[in-house]
Amino acid sequence: MIYQARKRDWLRCIQWKISMATDSSKPCWHFEHVSTALTNRYFSLPMTKQVRLKMRSTLRRLLHPLKEFGWIGGALYILDRLMGQLSPSLGLYVYDLMVQPITSTPLLPARMARNLTFAEIQSCDPAFERIQARPEIKASRIDQGARCLGVFRKEVLLGYVWFCFNCYDEDEVRLRYCLTEDKQSVFDFDLYVFPEQRMGIAFAAIWHAANEYLHACGVRYTFSRITHFNLASRHAHDRLGAKPTGRTTVLKAGRFELMLASIPPYFSVSCSPKRRVELRLTSDVVDVKG
Repeated sequence: MIYQARKRDWLRCIQWKISMATDSSKPCWHFEHVSTALTNRYFSLPMTKQVRLKMRSTLRRLLHPLKEFGWIGGALYILDRLMGQLSPSLGLYVYDLMVQPITSTPLLPARMARNLTFAEIQSCDPAFERIQARPEIKASRIDQGARCLGVFRKEVLLGYVWFCFNCYDEDEVRLRYCLTEDKQSVFDFDLYVFPEQRMGIAFAAIWHAANEYLHACGVRYTFSRITHFNLASRHAHDRLGAKPTGRTTVLKAGRFELMLASIPPYFSVSCSPKRRVELRLTSDVVDVKG
């Protein structure tokens, strides 16, 4: 009877929280309140203070993805982590497709860019060995015409970023991003800053160099895909003026891939390693000045 009473109290608590979340005239869902309510009501049987604190901490960790990414994003994040624990062949990939303007305005002031240089890293260069990708992936990128731009400060490699013209074949899943404005746009991917350089301006330096390099090539837009769960990358793209142009979610189980996207073709199912789904990207959401 005591257990049933406590269960009813817990259900009433959840129902009240849901009503608060769905009523636009009241405050939205508070995750701190939920974790506290669950701990106080459902786990209020006699226990030590240490056990109670541990349970409360566990609940907060479980609810954190929902707070960080929202209901849908948080649920996808949790599902991806569970699938990864079950098998390395299972995965859920959620990508935000972004487009960023390239302008004639330098991204760094002259005094900060004074010692920076940049150059394409060829496959025969010694620096090519430092690129953080498997040999077959690097070979695949070179075969499809991708270019790697290295950024240096006093001849020390800070990091690099890859660019692909016309189309880019995704490394993780069987997607192909095709650019409708192939003469004025590129697809950038795998921006990497070496760990020993991450406390300085290396990230900004790479984008500064990329902007200079692409502007000299006549490029006006650069597209990219970022993992929806990588908040740091999303915020960095926002600061650089990037705009979302689509989103795609891929469920992968061995050779099987199920794709849902906000842009054509919207839906696809594939079991063939030789078949790639083509997503055509446009720059309609940005206005380039300069």
